[in-house]
Amino acid sequence: MSFSGASIALGLVKKKSFKSLIVGFTGSNDAIVPSRKQLSKQLDLKYELYVSMLTDLIAKHDYICATADIWSANNRSYMGMTCHFIDEKTYFRQSYVIGCIRIKGSHNYQNITEVITEIAKTYKIDLSKITHIVTDNASNFGKAFRVFSSLPTHEASTSDLGNFDEESSESSNFDSGSDCSDLDAERVNLNNLLNEESNLGNNGSFFLPQHMLCCAHTLNLIAANDISKISNNDYNKMSKSTFNKLSNFWNLASRSTAASDTIYDVCK
Repeated sequence: MSFSGASIALGLVKKKSFKSLIVGFTGSNDAIVPSRKQLSKQLDLKYELYVSMLTDLIAKHDYICATADIWSANNRSYMGMTCHFIDEKTYFRQSYVIGCIRIKGSHNYQNITEVITEIAKTYKIDLSKITHIVTDNASNFGKAFRVFSSLPTHEASTSDLGNFDEESSESSNFDSGSDCSDLDAERVNLNNLLNEESNLGNNGSFFLPQHMLCCAHTLNLIAANDISKISNNDYNKMSKSTFNKLSNFWNLASRSTAASDTIYDVCK
């Protein structure tokens, strides 16, 4: 039985009625029913194996797409994320869940950015390989990507900062008698240091991939909101007539089992 898939509380295993149900199905004693602690450890282990498997799989692909959404239930808010990519051998699309995290506080753009970054770190995803993150038209998502999705540009190079093999003019400020042999100088490549911050944004803390709006949600908004603002009389007459016919059709299908069966046979 999948407790996570069915959203069943782990404490159910302690109830006598549940143990009796399992014993009745298996014919064994209730010793086969794991305790809540044992079940929790098994779920943690399965999660760790899933993260390890998916981390290795994502690392093998150069381009992936992700989706993100926020919803509320029982006075709590959550963000879910999925990732999608094309298998380079079979050319089939692969889809996986990569996160379902509780969001505390308001759904502002900063919290959204932090959660996306946290999920990406869990699977060691280099955000530069995510082509787009698809979301609905919510303004908080839009602001998060407007603020943080600009690719950081590090144009500085070692040549711009001078030649470290040559003595700088500041070396003349040292006394000629001073002994500099004890000073340890380590040469570093600033390009490498700057590139290590490839997941940091312009504010030095976050960087998000490019943003794409969900087409289905956009069309739904157009149908629900924008179309009602059209003032063309010919269109309004046609629209009213069409929706009246559709409403009658939907009502018939919902009230008559015979009509519902006929619709199913025709459309299957």
